[in-house]
Amino acid sequence: MAMDKQVERALIKVCKSAASNKPIRMKVAMEDYNLSTHDVALKVMCNGDDIITFAETRGAYKTASRLQNSIGGVEIIDVAKADKIYVNFIE
Repeated sequence: MAMDKQVERALIKVCKSAASNKPIRMKVAMEDYNLSTHDVALKVMCNGDDIITFAETRGAYKTASRLQNSIGGVEIIDVAKADKIYVNFIE
């Protein structure tokens, strides 16, 4: 099933902002599309990696940390079971 073009553009913007290492840019990108940091951290896959790993491998530790913190501390979440949203793009 094809992804809606607006949703795809939103997710690409969020992925790119996560790789930018500028938390405010990522926050604005998510607010523009009414996305929660928690949902993005758990569900968005950027070019085959979860968004936190995607940011970390690009040296964007500030945005990766913000995403990691949104998941919380003690709550047990089966991330393998969570529905993922995949987006691929050329950087």
